[in-house]
Amino acid sequence: AKNADGTKLYYLMNSSDVKSQDVDASTLNTSSLYNTGTFSAYSVGFDINENRIYVGDAADFSSAGTVTVLDETGTVVNSYSSGTNPGEFVTR
Repeated sequence: AKNADGTKLYYLMNSSDVKSQDVDASTLNTSSLYNTGTFSAYSVGFDINENRIYVGDAADFSSAGTVTVLDETGTVVNSYSSGTNPGEFVTR
């Protein structure tokens, strides 16, 4: 996922780390913006209107998942249940 001004990418590594990377960087960022801890992340998205990062947890891939909402510093601002396998995010 890319932020509103297109200068940062947000991505998953090892299904537990949300990373932030400047698009102009010549080396890969090794620190995590957010570590999921108890769940394996399935997807990541960005809301350009609210500057929020959405992280989907597919749980067991057959029951309801969870979406965790982060600000751009990696602080959790919300979390809620979703449908099965939250893989894409649509925002207004």
